Amino acid sequence: MVTRKQARGYSGVSELRKKLRKTPELVEQYVRPAMENAAQAVKSDMVSLMPELTSNLKHRVAYKLSPDGMAALIGPEADRFNVVARYRKKYGVLGVSSEGKVATVATQDKVADIASVFYFRFLDSGTKGAPDRNIPPQPALNIRQRALDANSSYAKNQLAIAIKKALDAAANIQGGSNG
Repeated sequence: MVTRKQARGYSGVSELRKKLRKTPELVEQYVRPAMENAAQAVKSDMVSLMPELTSNLKHRVAYKLSPDGMAALIGPEADRFNVVARYRKKYGVLGVSSEGKVATVATQDKVADIASVFYFRFLDSGTKGAPDRNIPPQPALNIRQRALDANSSYAKNQLAIAIKKALDAAANIQGGSNG
């Protein structure tokens, strides 16, 4: 069975992440800015590929970097996570009542955000329609994939350069301390 990483042609990713995590200051200095630039490029292409009727959704597209700076989540989902983070920062961690129900405060921003993420799924992957109710099928726009394809070579090159710089700097640090 072929894994997703093998299908995309990436191997040794786990080992590389382990090596880079040993020197988080080098990741912060080299890899995180490159990942942020790549995520920003994909985000701007996603916004430009969105139809004009979804202007509210364009403002919801965001990117969020992983805590280690070596992965990014791009799209309306990233904005949803930012909204939840702002909500938690303002109101504290979501409490659980004695009945096991989550106690939340439904804000207008949170409701609009969940609806926009739900709507984006239909734009991105299309719908089959309902011929019996005279609803035509909507073709998939593949916004996410088209934006990623347009920026994949740029992102790969920038990240390869940044990772090489980080590994070279790590080797220099280890070589200088042993010699």
